[in-house]
Amino acid sequence: MDFNPKMANRAEFDGIILHELVHYHLYDQQRGYKHKDREFKDLLAQVGGLRYAPSIREAKHTYVCQSCQQIYQRQRKIDIKKYACGKCRGKLKEQG
Repeated sequence: MDFNPKMANRAEFDGIILHELVHYHLYDQQRGYKHKDREFKDLLAQVGGLRYAPSIREAKHTYVCQSCQQIYQRQRKIDIKKYACGKCRGKLKEQG
């Protein structure tokens, strides 16, 4: 197995290892080992593995809706004149 060296947080790393071991164990037992399978979800919850991989990228730009305060984090800058809040259609403002 290959792992991203940016996964330095021990708790997250352990959760990822448990996730992969659940895949392997269920595959070896010829049971449902895919993410959508109930057996996979149940065993993963039982052992405390992570369901999703944590994000390793940090957002460079943060936008906040002026009406409902919904927060949007983006890697790239967006044109706030062109886009509106997806929740309430309010105006967005870049947060410093």
